[in-house]
Formats: sequence, C-alpha cells, structure tokens
Amino acid sequence: MEIAPEDQVFRLIMGYRASQAVGLAVELAIPDRVADRAKTAAQLAQATGSDEDSLHRFLRGLCALGVLTEDEQGHFGPTPLSTRLRSGQREHALARMTLSEGYAAWAELGHSVQTGKPAYELVHGLPRWEHMAGNPDAIERFNAAMAASAQVDGKALSDACDLSEISTLVDIGGGRGALMAAVLTAHPKMRGVIVDLKPGLEGAPAQLETAGVAGRCEMVVGNFFDSVPRGGNAYLLRWILHDWDDKDAARIIAVCAEAMPPNGRLLVIERLMPERFRATSDDLRLVMADLHMMVVLGGRERTEAEFRILFAAAGLKLIRKAPLLTGTWVLESVKSSTKPI
Repeated sequence: MEIAPEDQVFRLIMGYRASQAVGLAVELAIPDRVADRAKTAAQLAQATGSDEDSLHRFLRGLCALGVLTEDEQGHFGPTPLSTRLRSGQREHALARMTLSEGYAAWAELGHSVQTGKPAYELVHGLPRWEHMAGNPDAIERFNAAMAASAQVDGKALSDACDLSEISTLVDIGGGRGALMAAVLTAHPKMRGVIVDLKPGLEGAPAQLETAGVAGRCEMVVGNFFDSVPRGGNAYLLRWILHDWDDKDAARIIAVCAEAMPPNGRLLVIERLMPERFRATSDDLRLVMADLHMMVVLGGRERTEAEFRILFAAAGLKLIRKAPLLTGTWVLESVKSSTKPI
C-alpha cells in the first residue's frame, strides 16, 4: 500500500524517536529475550530491571515499528526485524555502535553543514578517535561492529577477487581480524599480517585462534600514516579511507604504495557513490553513510572517479572493481608502471 506524503513526512520528522527506540531495544536485549518465547511486559520488566508500565508503553512502540508483535494475551513476540537485531547479527552490532556514538553529534548536523567540520568534535571536545581512545566501552562497540561486517566481506572477497597467487596479505587497520580469519580460512597457503593501533587489535588473537589460523597471521601495532610493513604482495584497506578527508586518504594510500613491491596489489573495500541520487533504499544507505562520515569524522564516501584521482596521486591505477554482499565494492589497483594483467 502506498504511503501518503503526510505519513512519509511524519516518519522523517520523527525518525530520531524510532532510532532511539531501536537502540534501547538492543541495549535491553529485548530481541534476544523474546527470541524463543513471547513474554509479557511484566516478565520483560523483571528481566531488564525496568518500570513495568513504562516498559509496556515502550514495547507497544516497538510493535508499531514492526520490531515486535503483541498477541491477545499481551505477550510480546519476535518479528523478522527483531531477528536481525539479536546478538551476533550485523545489525545488532551496528545499532550498539552507531546509536551511541552518533546521536549527540547528529543533533549538531548544522555545524558540519555550515562549517565543513565534524560535529562530533564540537559535542565531545575531541576528535572521534581521540575521544574513543579513552572510552573502553566505545572501543568494544566499534570493534564488534567492524568485526561483524568484516567477516561477511572476508568470505565474499575470495569470490570477488582472485587471491590464489597472494602469499602474504597485509590488512591495514584490520582490527579484530575477522576479515583476515575468513580469507586465511579460504586460502590455506596464505599468510597474513594485521596492522592496527593497540586498542584496535584487542580480540584479534582469540578471533584468529578460534578460526584456526593464528599460526599463519602476525599482528603488528602501527599507524598507517607513518608506515606499514613491507613484505606483502597484497595490501588491504577496508573501510579506512572513508574515515578521512582527501588529504589524509591520499597519505594513507601513498604509505601503502611505498611498501608495495613492483608487482604488488592494493585492495580497497569501500562504498561507491553514484553521480546522482534518487529516493531508493540503496541510495539512502549510501548518502546516510556519507553524512555520518561528515558529522562524526570529517571523512566522506567517494565516487569511482574520486578514487581514481587518489590512486593516481600515489602512482597507482585502478584495474578492476567488483561488488560485495554488504553493498560495498573491492577496488583493485596496482602501480602505474605495472603491465596490464
């Protein structure tokens, strides 16, 4: 059924309420608590330590949003939406990270639009990375969200690109190693190197050990603005460049290019922006990601043409691109002096 324009506008204006309701549902683990059996507001209030009347009103809101259902006996049960918000799902990790870090900053969206500077710094007094460094909970939420989506991309990367001739893959900013674990599992002869700041590597040893690939992967504490380890024949940047403006993104690519051997490859996993936008679900995801980069980090999503300019500045050329399941793309570039493959 077609939604009336006034209802569409109402949803847009009140969207902040819905996002906070979803975030609280995740924090209270409501989707997990009703996964196996529908429960009453009284049962959920006791389990979450909430006021029963207030929680009941909140649960009705989740029903209206399609996150829960309520039967005639007042039992609240799951829906396909709540299933995506359970622990272990990508959307669960995304909600825990994005709604906690971005809500206050987005309240100052006008600051970013009018000044070109990230509102996050205005709100918190520090750039996002510096502010997060002093907040262990924020670090855990960020690492969990990145790992959840990286695991999916890691499994899809081997299908999108021929990695059979790569003996050593260097994952720059690889965090917990979810992507590396998936790639090494698919390629038993490959070795890996994960480079990240110390907080970013928390959880990586356990992730790699669980996957059975710890013996083939080295972890290096480092800063990709300064240097990255030599010795790899392929370097990977996943969701790194969109965190930074063009100047810093160009510097990161240049550091990677400097470490690459003459026949090395740089694999960049990022979203690709269209030249024009329409009112579609795909375009909405893209533009909201871009705006979030602007508000929180001062970074940006980019078009293919913009990536080509960044690669060229570092003496690289884009030779192929392929879509991944998460709506991102893998962009493969080599040194401009390399003969076509």
